[in-house]
Amino acid sequence: MKIGLFYSSDTGNTECVAELMRDEIGEEIMDIHEVFKTDLQDTIIQYDFIILGVPTWYDGEMQSEWANKLDDLAKVDLSNRKVAIYGLGEQEDWGEYFCDAMMPLALKAQESGATIIGNWPSVGYEFTDSKALIDEHTFIGLPLDEDRQADLTVSRIKTWLKLLLAELAVDNWRASLI
Repeated sequence: MKIGLFYSSDTGNTECVAELMRDEIGEEIMDIHEVFKTDLQDTIIQYDFIILGVPTWYDGEMQSEWANKLDDLAKVDLSNRKVAIYGLGEQEDWGEYFCDAMMPLALKAQESGATIIGNWPSVGYEFTDSKALIDEHTFIGLPLDEDRQADLTVSRIKTWLKLLLAELAVDNWRASLI
């Protein structure tokens, strides 16, 4: 199984997270793609498992590159594919919109037939509100805050990747992840 990770990034943080994930999983298993440089319709269907990374801007806006590609994502048949979402946001200054952009991305993938996996607990975060919550205790994917909790990013990524692998029921991955 090959993993395709698709991200957008203005500041470079979402890209750095993508690279951390690829380094943890291994280049032989994960390819990363910047959405503005990628034909989603031709590329995303090459993968059985897909990770989508998106930062949230200002008052809950999706980063522009992903916003411009949502229609392309809607045209891809993601039936029989599992998709996980990670998002970056800033929970102190923009706490009422923390990682909001994760939800419309997840919903668009679901509309295209994907099964969303990789929910994450809301414990350990200090925010006011988030559209990325599926209930008061659970995010639709992995939220990260490189401004206020950068020291937790690597451990959260490692834990989330283990969770994803368990949900995928994959047991032949790198021993360091198990």
